[in-house]
Amino acid sequence: MSGRELKAAEAKPGGADLRGDDAGRSPGDSDDPLRGGPLRKVWAGATAALYGPIFALRHPHVALHTVLTMALYFAVWGVLVWQFARYQSSALDALLPAKGAALWQVALWNALLGVAVLVYWLLALLLTFVLANPLVAPALGLLAERVEDAALGGQARPLPLRTRLGAMASGVARAAALAALQIGGGLAIWALSLLLSWLLPPLGAAVALFAGGAWSALWLATTLVGYAMENHHIGLWRQIRLLRGALPLMIGFGACAQLFAWLPLAVPILVVSATLLAVRLHRHGHLGLPLRSASSAIEDAADAADLADGGPEVGANRG
Repeated sequence: MSGRELKAAEAKPGGADLRGDDAGRSPGDSDDPLRGGPLRKVWAGATAALYGPIFALRHPHVALHTVLTMALYFAVWGVLVWQFARYQSSALDALLPAKGAALWQVALWNALLGVAVLVYWLLALLLTFVLANPLVAPALGLLAERVEDAALGGQARPLPLRTRLGAMASGVARAAALAALQIGGGLAIWALSLLLSWLLPPLGAAVALFAGGAWSALWLATTLVGYAMENHHIGLWRQIRLLRGALPLMIGFGACAQLFAWLPLAVPILVVSATLLAVRLHRHGHLGLPLRSASSAIEDAADAADLADGGPEVGANRG
């Protein structure tokens, strides 16, 4: 195969992919995830969330990096939960009324205490999950880079050190912005469902269930897939625009990922799955990874193929 044929196969969506490690792919990850109707895309996204462990086990260096990232993520979770535990008493004292002397007042106060503790820790765990991503964003970005290298073969065109450090800072800012977006959107959906519940209770419950669930799933998928995109210096708003055409896929991925995301050790594995999904979208021409598309490794492979063929285009390719 000549260098031109190699480049043509490289650029053709859904065509021969000479970059990746085909033997290391997970079952079904060569299929176009955006093929078919909305329900098929939701299913494709849900199953894509499960590919991470299979891929990591097939690539020991990815597995090692995943374990190290899991340890860091778990440590950050531990620190945040410890801080929430420290301030539990002061927060409950500020929220609860004074305990009365009568027996019914004591019983009512204890019931309110139980509800307050439950709500406090639900919010604490939610905030811990939302805040942990910005704090561990650089490590999760490095993990996504390792997964991409293993899936596509070789390395992406390297960024200068200053640009790389800027990209890491941008990753932290992106994760913080998405966390704020998740909290703001969640509060807006909760307020709307509460308002609708006063007018028509079933409608409010349906909005809270479906709209709230879809919003959380979409936020989680965007956060996880975004680490691979951030490595290619793609800004947050461009990421959102690129993923807007794949809403059913992202919702399916996020819905399945939510089942595991509450376990701190599962989040790095989900980043592996999300990076593999970004790679699949790249393979089929739906999502450009600029540092891969312009990778010098592709040019070198084309030149090597031309040199082996002895074709007249060798000199042109080198030039």
